[in-house]
Amino acid sequence: MKKNKIIYIVLFLLVIVAYFTYKGFILYYYKVDSEAYNKVIDSLMIKETITVKRIEVDDNNYLSFNDIKIKNEFMDFKKLASEDNDSFVRYQLYSLDNVVTATFMMGTEETYIDKFLDNAILFKKSSFIPISTKLKDFFEENHITNDIELFKYLKKQENVKYNVFTSSKKIKENHAIKRMSAIFLPSGQETKVIDGDHTGFIFDFDNTIKEVSILKNNKRYVFTFFVIDYFTDDYIEQILKTIVIE
Repeated sequence: MKKNKIIYIVLFLLVIVAYFTYKGFILYYYKVDSEAYNKVIDSLMIKETITVKRIEVDDNNYLSFNDIKIKNEFMDFKKLASEDNDSFVRYQLYSLDNVVTATFMMGTEETYIDKFLDNAILFKKSSFIPISTKLKDFFEENHITNDIELFKYLKKQENVKYNVFTSSKKIKENHAIKRMSAIFLPSGQETKVIDGDHTGFIFDFDNTIKEVSILKNNKRYVFTFFVIDYFTDDYIEQILKTIVIE
């Protein structure tokens, strides 16, 4: 009887050691602390929310592209060739000595959530990335329905620490979403949120480029402004008020 008790105790201790060894390995293997990821998370700090109320523009004052209309503030700009990309159009302003002084682009891209889902399958054979169906479940479980909610979730998770008592599933999911964020999300200086008549966000890249994304029709309608000396924050906000997405 005493011998059996000793065996049970030894087996119990072996199970405990195996558990802590396994969880220690999981915590070590599924750890993300890269410079790329840290830059992305830093840039997702939402500085402010801009409320955009749309203003009407005369039909003959609109600049149209696919299902986008925007006030034509670019009559002095030159429209460039599409370069086989019918999703974007580019306009550039030149000085008298033919130097580019400002650039404006508009077009459509997939949302970051869809980009995660579409590319997750590329990592199917990698144990640290969930396939797209699992990633979809992850978004649903965490109530992530658009890019802004994704950014807020990532920022909220920035300082979360896991330990040996955290479920392996949660550790792996956290690792996967961080790895994909480092790969697919841009890193800038800060992020602003847009609400009101439009829902979206603005990425600020080193005070030289402002990228505005309007979320609609399960797409990102992207408006990019180069040279901030020309496109000031106030000027960009005035332009955003004229956007019509059909």
